[in-house]
Amino acid sequence: MKAKRLRQIASTTMAVMAVLSVGSAAGIVTNQNNHVVFASAVKPRYRKVIDRTKTYGPKQWPGSNLASGTNTIDVPYQKNYKMNWDNVVKYFYEYTNQLAALNGATPAEPDAATMAFAQQRAKAQHNGKLSHDGSGDYDENLSLDTYKYPSDQEYAYNIVMGWFDETDAVTGAHQAGHYGHRANLLFARGKTGLGYNKGYVAFDATDIADEAREDDLFNEAGVDKSTVGLPKTIFRYYHMEQLGKPKYDINFKGTAVMKHAAKMMHRNADNSFSNSKTLSKGQAYKVSRTILVDGQTYFGVGGTNYVRVGDVSLRKYGTAHVNYNRNYGIQIWTGDHKVVKNSWGSNKTLMGQTNWKVYGKATIGGKTYYNLGGNQYIDAHYVSVH
Repeated sequence: MKAKRLRQIASTTMAVMAVLSVGSAAGIVTNQNNHVVFASAVKPRYRKVIDRTKTYGPKQWPGSNLASGTNTIDVPYQKNYKMNWDNVVKYFYEYTNQLAALNGATPAEPDAATMAFAQQRAKAQHNGKLSHDGSGDYDENLSLDTYKYPSDQEYAYNIVMGWFDETDAVTGAHQAGHYGHRANLLFARGKTGLGYNKGYVAFDATDIADEAREDDLFNEAGVDKSTVGLPKTIFRYYHMEQLGKPKYDINFKGTAVMKHAAKMMHRNADNSFSNSKTLSKGQAYKVSRTILVDGQTYFGVGGTNYVRVGDVSLRKYGTAHVNYNRNYGIQIWTGDHKVVKNSWGSNKTLMGQTNWKVYGKATIGGKTYYNLGGNQYIDAHYVSVH
């Protein structure tokens, strides 16, 4: 049976989240001064970072009774993605056959000659219109969708579910023929093919695998309750982020005091950290180093022993006087020498001729800085500490 469909797609939603630690970078050793230094490379670790997601459920497919459950599909994010039609075809048949399995239908297989015919049929469509003229004895679905999907998988999924859902079918609901695309998708078999040309897609088949069910579905003039669509589907677009690459790893002089009982951490060769012995509240340790890696800051308290920044407070190291014109300020920096910003976006500075508590002394890029608390440092050249 012949039917056509014209469909428009809304833009995808976006969400960002980090998930799943999986696999780290430079190794470490200590030198004769008991300071940690980088050694030879070790096997990197990575984590999967989700850049955006797109969810398809009942709201997106109002004409479908979706199968239970949720199918999550992780796809590498490609900023400059370009469609690969061969991949779209592969995924189209994968999703079509998932539908077939859910509905007790025969799986579909592509055929080279029918693929070529379907390609001709897609090229025969033009001017935003769909016509089955020239389809001959083939059972055929047609669609036009010019939305730029971010992956071959998502495009193929929309071809399949767009035909299955029938919300945008030319033949309206509650009349025979409305479910023609769904019937072909599930039961048009024999030799099949899928063609594409500038947003036009054609699916053609030489035979019907289950004529009775196909006829019943095609002639359904009410609401189809005999079939189910693919379950709720979430496409997650991700990139792999290497772990164990410090934002900074610098010499630091100060004293850390345990705020509560907590584990001392052992710094491993891949810049991961593992629990060591438990330290008691109030214990004080000389700090020789600080590192910010994988979103966590640590203070080195000797060799490969570290404590988490959240488990300690730093004793006051001194008071810094800003030796500068009182009408101007001195820039505050991070441990990786990035400008610190105020909440409203301007550069954060300390005004000249003011006094501030400092909690340690660090070496950043070969120069001395004083720590103002947290990841905030001021150039020692502009202050005197007492």
